Amino acid sequence: MRIIAGRLKNMPLDAPKSGTRPTTDRTKEAVFSHLKSIGALDGGAVLDLFAGSGALGFEALSRGADQAVFVDASAGAVACLRRSLATARKNRSWNEDGLSARIVRGTAQSYIAKLTKAHSGEAKNAEQKADEGSGALAAAGPRFSVVFLDPPYAFSDAGFNCLLAAVASSGALEDSCVMVVERSSRSAQPAPPAGWETEMTRSYGETVISYLSAAEWKRGRGGIRSHGGVRSCALRWQTDAAGACSPTESQALKAARRSGSVPDERWSPVDGKPGRNPMMR
Repeated sequence: MRIIAGRLKNMPLDAPKSGTRPTTDRTKEAVFSHLKSIGALDGGAVLDLFAGSGALGFEALSRGADQAVFVDASAGAVACLRRSLATARKNRSWNEDGLSARIVRGTAQSYIAKLTKAHSGEAKNAEQKADEGSGALAAAGPRFSVVFLDPPYAFSDAGFNCLLAAVASSGALEDSCVMVVERSSRSAQPAPPAGWETEMTRSYGETVISYLSAAEWKRGRGGIRSHGGVRSCALRWQTDAAGACSPTESQALKAARRSGSVPDERWSPVDGKPGRNPMMR
């Protein structure tokens, strides 16, 4: 197994001898061609849940992402990930481009629960510090522009849909985040969380890939997508007591408006009208 393209091209990847289902090169190429076409990787952070060999996360680092977090519950998979990461760090591009990665041993559910708690505390601290007139505390970690979810085929449909909802509401995603879901053609199609929609679905033999994104972004009202190291800064979703989602402007977008760096409606939603983002390819 190897990385297909990019700055780490042809780097070998260690893969567990059993217990994982590596994504084929054909499927990977299709996935990353789509992500590149929408500018989802450039300068962003990716989360690879059920990482296995880490093929998706490492491919993302090779093709433009700056940071990656790999999560897997298997000791064998984590050992392989560590060996592959050691190999990647020897590549000249790793240090020249400032790449970074972290490996977490644990279930996807437990990691998302911890991430949600961390970002919930970050939001409360930021609000408190703003009230006190000082800067926010240190961030709980990167916000992800892409999340890969490739669970075992035996993972229940109901359990997986609950996980998707937890990821969407974790507070750890960029506004323009894309969730890339890989499931068996025999499994039910994933149910998008509240406020999200299935952007596209493609089949490759027994494998089905679904791309999920926030509904406002799918309709072209999202503002600035993370691109070239620029953080997404348009809409954030808030959930009311009834569980309904609604978009609100982020502090970053408000600041951008005040500074004049959001020049016209092509960059942000104006009166609910969709506009083209000139930073997207």
